[in-house]
Amino acid sequence: MFRILYSDLHKILKSAALKIGFAAIAGYLLANVLVLKIVGAYMHIGIYSDDIITCFPEIAIFLITASTLLITVGDFSDGCMRNKIISGTSRTDIAMSALIGGMFQGFLYSLAGCLVTVLLGVIFGEGLNSYTVSEYADFWIINTMTCMAIGAFSTILILILGGKKISYVIGLAFAFVMKVFTMEVLDKLYPESGPCALRGFKFLLYSFFEKYVPYLYQSIRPHYSYLTYFIGCGGLILISVVLGIIVFNKKEIQ
Repeated sequence: MFRILYSDLHKILKSAALKIGFAAIAGYLLANVLVLKIVGAYMHIGIYSDDIITCFPEIAIFLITASTLLITVGDFSDGCMRNKIISGTSRTDIAMSALIGGMFQGFLYSLAGCLVTVLLGVIFGEGLNSYTVSEYADFWIINTMTCMAIGAFSTILILILGGKKISYVIGLAFAFVMKVFTMEVLDKLYPESGPCALRGFKFLLYSFFEKYVPYLYQSIRPHYSYLTYFIGCGGLILISVVLGIIVFNKKEIQ
């Protein structure tokens, strides 16, 4: 297990996908800051570090999904996955190593996003406005947990699809659907005018989604206890583990 895990983590660190992801984070955040500065100059207002903080989560889901797709599908297309199986490594170990690799990617991207936003905030921002330092720290801790959980689930999804090219479509489509549904949930739970109009089962469903589904965590400021976020992220990782052990063990590798 540790040998294959070391190999997988080393491959991630050396991958072009990771480097492209880092460049995408820096480019996207810098572009957002420049837009904010231009708009601020036109309206004669400054920008706060808070405005920069919230930029990274907007692309995190798609970035992590794309990265795990490129790296995991690559394992299948270059024969690496088949070689792991032929070498006698159990499929459970392969799945768990891949899952940890997905979490590792999520951690690295969240760390990169944090460092870049801090740097840009110091250079271009006028300090924190609506966040305190502790709230800022909470934001990134929860964001990191979320990125790791999404990385784990995205990787396992690709494994159970057998690394086929359709994985690109299904993976990115799933991320898109979750993003759209997140907007729907937040719009209904927190309408711009008036109280929430949801009642009954739909209210319970939307509330559960907001509290316990990590795909939503990056679209709203953290306002629940750490326990809630631990349950949500831990639950998604547990689902990924179960899918990896049960489904991937039965999957025929082409």
